[in-house]
Amino acid sequence: MNNMRKFQLLFTLLFCVTTITHATPLLAKKSGQQRTYLYNENNQMTHSIPSSGIMTVYTYDMNGNVVSQQGAIAVSDNQFIEDVNGDGKADSILYYAKEGAWYVSLSTGTQFKPYSKWLAGHGIGSQQQFIADVNGDGKSDAIVHFYEAGEWYVSLSNGSSFEGYSLWKTGFGSPMYRPFIADVTGDGRADCILFNKEKGNWSVAQSDGKSFGQQSSWLEGHGLGSHNQFVEDVNGDGKADSIVYFGESGTWYVSLAYGTNFGAYSQWIEGHGTGSHKQLLRDVNGDKKADSVVYFSETGTWYTSISDGARFGNYSKWVDGHGVSSTSQLLGDVNGDGKLDSLVYFALKGSWYVSKSTGRYFEAYSKWIGLD
Repeated sequence: MNNMRKFQLLFTLLFCVTTITHATPLLAKKSGQQRTYLYNENNQMTHSIPSSGIMTVYTYDMNGNVVSQQGAIAVSDNQFIEDVNGDGKADSILYYAKEGAWYVSLSTGTQFKPYSKWLAGHGIGSQQQFIADVNGDGKSDAIVHFYEAGEWYVSLSNGSSFEGYSLWKTGFGSPMYRPFIADVTGDGRADCILFNKEKGNWSVAQSDGKSFGQQSSWLEGHGLGSHNQFVEDVNGDGKADSIVYFGESGTWYVSLAYGTNFGAYSQWIEGHGTGSHKQLLRDVNGDKKADSVVYFSETGTWYTSISDGARFGNYSKWVDGHGVSSTSQLLGDVNGDGKLDSLVYFALKGSWYVSKSTGRYFEAYSKWIGLD
């Protein structure tokens, strides 16, 4: 066997006892805690991690020398693809609920760099987390929302970390509302929005860059009984609009934002996405108007319906076989060309695969970070 040939054995053990015996005794901190163990080809443990936290995988030669190392991440509770350092390229952000920890992997335009911790203790116990630019400086910030108290906490990005969090609003939200963060006024600062699931009502609290202001009603009766909702700019005027999706018919309804309210809704497309497992709404062709994208998990097929500012056009297949068995599917502009790309995340290996947008289809995917 070639002296440099190597392999890694990766497996996960779920402890039912407090200790196990190996060449070197390994201790489980508590019964039932999941840990991942990696062994080199001499059956020596190289690294172990708890169920959350950074992991670095080391590859050894036959003499036990490290020949490479690869940064990865253990299973996270939420994932985001947004630009947090303001360079125009969307980065990978992972959130760990137990520690309220946020890890960032910056995009180089061709890959994601190794992860680093940007903040800990932000969002423990929160029901929803967001990454969005709430102060208008071009860098996306970390926001968390607590349903019961209707509290919104913000940690601003300085480009290399998330700063200490502060309370931006209270009393805005409850379990019957779905929260969103998007710029509905067009001032460059993302606002907080609530959708009332029982009534189809939409309320907005605008950002002034330091807090979310007094909430007001923007629309009633839009989306009652819908299966998914979005707040994205579909007509390219810089103000995010209210969009709802009905799964049985694949029908999408849009209510345009006018800066102080959402207007009357209208149907933009029918028959797009029926049977799909995920629906997304972002600008994939670079014309500043968010497009309707649906994903089918069994085949990893993505279909796109382009917005012309007044409706969604006929849908077409943009890629096949991308994301089968993936944990998360997202859209983000990771190479900074203005067209949002298709990304899938595999939780157990901490791997992101990117399929870049050409504006007409998604290219063949490639791995940007994670285990093989």
